[in-house]
Amino acid sequence: MAKVLPAKLYNHYYIDRKFERLNLFRQLEQKYGGKRVLYPGSFVHITPSFVYPEVVYVDNDPEAKQFFDKPANYDFVAKRKHYPEPASIKFHAVDYQTGIDEPDESFDLLISLYAGFVSLHCKRYLKVGGILLVNDSHGDATMASLDEDLQFIEYGNQTEGKYTLSTLYMDTYFVTKANTELTREWVMRHMRGFKFRKMADVYLFRRIK
Repeated sequence: MAKVLPAKLYNHYYIDRKFERLNLFRQLEQKYGGKRVLYPGSFVHITPSFVYPEVVYVDNDPEAKQFFDKPANYDFVAKRKHYPEPASIKFHAVDYQTGIDEPDESFDLLISLYAGFVSLHCKRYLKVGGILLVNDSHGDATMASLDEDLQFIEYGNQTEGKYTLSTLYMDTYFVTKANTELTREWVMRHMRGFKFRKMADVYLFRRIK
């Protein structure tokens, strides 16, 4: 029987570049649990499906739609998954800012990586008590830090593709320079993260209300 290989698109963007983040998702699942994941702006980063049995991907990129329209492109998930049940993979070919046809407060994990203000537009889909994984390349971690519904609980840094999560010195993150007032309007206008005194590669927030 021929070996099932990852689709070229996934291989090019995530395996070749050592950007799968598999150990990050495994740590999140082991520490916080959960089964249902929402990934707006996912492109073809299907790695969460190796760890979580039900993942909903959202992207309006035509290449992403072509990838998810052909299940044979991601048959390799069945060989790499870490759970016994069949993988449930769903794709919405939409701009997440216009709304996603999914129930509110129905996801355990919301992923925001290089995709704009996911927390602002998609927090509604995250359960109270659910976890937001976010980076600040497009300013979404900064936006989340200003959201009273979200509590900063952990951060992570990576070395050669391996992530380490930590809660040490939490009060030193999201601290602005003296006399600097940071607002949501500033973040929206600049579409990037703020240059805080201390920064991490990824941040975790819990939805508290």
